[in-house]
Amino acid sequence: MVTAVFAAVLVNLVLFGTLATWAVLAARREESDRIRPLLWVMAAVATAFVLSALTRLLLVAARLELVPGRVDALVGSEWVFVQALLASALGVTAWLVLRRVGGSLARADRVASTLSERLVDGGGMDELDLTRREREVVDLLVQGVMSDRDIADQLVISPATAGTHVRNVLRKADLHDRRELALLALSSRD
Repeated sequence: MVTAVFAAVLVNLVLFGTLATWAVLAARREESDRIRPLLWVMAAVATAFVLSALTRLLLVAARLELVPGRVDALVGSEWVFVQALLASALGVTAWLVLRRVGGSLARADRVASTLSERLVDGGGMDELDLTRREREVVDLLVQGVMSDRDIADQLVISPATAGTHVRNVLRKADLHDRRELALLALSSRD
């Protein structure tokens, strides 16, 4: 039975070591400021599991008399306390990162789902029955002109009127912000 536990813990160590390595490499390559922190948290959590598996591996090895019995006493004292403190700090950090990044990712996922459903259903910008001025506003949003004042300056209208046009288009498109609208407009043009 102890040898089976030893083998299982060894497999656990290899799996989490591989996951930690993959997460570090992926985090270093990742360009998104939203995904990168999640990958670093994943790497840290996997590393904590590697340390935990290493501790269990040493304990089992000591029971199998593969390493000196002194390891059992060493691993069972300060090392476990340090691991517990590190795991607690890691848990708090992971919670803070996920809380900060998770909301943004959930919103981005919702926007992507909404836009992809519209495009698959053929519900692009052409079906919104926009006025000429609303189309001009959408064109400016696609170009990156996002504020009411900038739109107003480009179209020679008041900022309040520009805001009204933007709200009307958002309502017709059933979207919540200007960036979503610009994404839908860009996707509809392809």
